[in-house]
Amino acid sequence: MSELWLIKAQQYLLQNKGTVSLKKLERFTGYSERHIERTFENHIGLSPKRYNTIIRLHHFLGLMKNTTKNTTMTSLSYEAGYTDQSHLIKDFKNIIGLTPGQYLTTKNKLAVNFIELH
Repeated sequence: MSELWLIKAQQYLLQNKGTVSLKKLERFTGYSERHIERTFENHIGLSPKRYNTIIRLHHFLGLMKNTTKNTTMTSLSYEAGYTDQSHLIKDFKNIIGLTPGQYLTTKNKLAVNFIELH
């Protein structure tokens, strides 16, 4: 069964670079939190929160890649939608396995940008 609303929800999360709360996703889709969570788990294999976090980190990686050396990690974390740098570092380490600083100094990057953002 095709879940058209799920495709639209994914696009919504991508367009908003992973900064959409579950409440906003409920309002956008018209479905309950539980239904959204079940559908994401069944069709994508991730919770909407984890999916959202991956999108946000992907956006952050793009910002890191296209920034000057004078830009601080704090300003990049704000630009990526984090309220502070510690939340970014926690998510980054949880998903990628390294801190952003460790990631920058790694020659063979462990995280591959796999979501194309337009």
